[in-house]
Amino acid sequence: MKWTQTHIYTAKEAPSDAEIASHKLLVRGGFIKKLAPGLYTYGSLALRAIRKFENIIRTELDGRGCTEVLMPVVQPRELWEETNRWSEMGAGLLKFQNRNEHWFCLGATHEEAVVDYVRNDVKSYRDLPKNIYQIQTKYRDEIRPRFGLMRGREFTMKDAYSFDANQESALKTYQSMYEAYQAIFDRLGLQYRIVKADAGNIGGSQTHEFQLLAEAGEDALLVSDTTQFAANVEVCPAIDFVPASTGPLDSSPILPMEKFATPGQKTISDLSAFTGVPSNLLVKTLFFSGNDGCNPKDKALKPLAVLLRGSDEVNPIKLKNLLGLTNAPAMLTDQEVQDVTGASPGSCGPVGLKIPI
Repeated sequence: MKWTQTHIYTAKEAPSDAEIASHKLLVRGGFIKKLAPGLYTYGSLALRAIRKFENIIRTELDGRGCTEVLMPVVQPRELWEETNRWSEMGAGLLKFQNRNEHWFCLGATHEEAVVDYVRNDVKSYRDLPKNIYQIQTKYRDEIRPRFGLMRGREFTMKDAYSFDANQESALKTYQSMYEAYQAIFDRLGLQYRIVKADAGNIGGSQTHEFQLLAEAGEDALLVSDTTQFAANVEVCPAIDFVPASTGPLDSSPILPMEKFATPGQKTISDLSAFTGVPSNLLVKTLFFSGNDGCNPKDKALKPLAVLLRGSDEVNPIKLKNLLGLTNAPAMLTDQEVQDVTGASPGSCGPVGLKIPI
């Protein structure tokens, strides 16, 4: 390849919206060019690298009996309504009508499409197992694309789907894919960890993520530096830790409820300093919407209150799993809290609430 015969143009400065090193270098090196927020054109150098990645993936998957297909990006509404995900996927699923006023969406994932592809062909358990994968474009209408290719709206994904006759066979397939991912990441020479994670709205008995260790990213990991333990904060167990200086919580006498003024105390840290009570001995009250998914037919607010130690933070994924919701619940706005409780968010507690706690 001769430079003069290519379309490679480098830049001295990174764009103002580039926050992390990889985004800056990819743009400055002429690998990618922004078309719109979350949408990028891959230059020839980037495409050559992508094709090499794809070949590594194909080699490892094909060698384990996987079959490659290519499914459409545009998918009909009827398939997604079979699984209720037309509404449950929320605003991230980009929906549109064609000239005949038939509804479609841009594939954010392809579970529905691959089931439709397979279900009329498999006649017997003897036809199983099947392990089908593709390398295809996905589109998710992210509310705030960021970090360049890391969280874009349109991106390339390798997604695989297995069909098994029983759980034993499914677990065997899972292990095969687990080993395939290990081989792929090892061949790429990457520093990575395999972490336990939330299965999302697909569900499942076990889920692992292969995560690159980096300062920039969308996930927070808890990783041991002495063992192989690693977990996404979405699912990592929380250890009940109380500083020795506070003494055992159950030794304190239960006092009668009383009113006292807290002028101008908006936060837990303010209240802790004002009362002299450690933040882990105070209770924080937060308000969320219990509406599951983003079903436009279900506009009525279903608020709930969450109580936790003042020193802790809510984990939305754990809250979702605790409540049995499909998607993580959203926090109420200040006005919604005012409508529900009659008080501003900084002045709310559990006393007198008429909503689930």
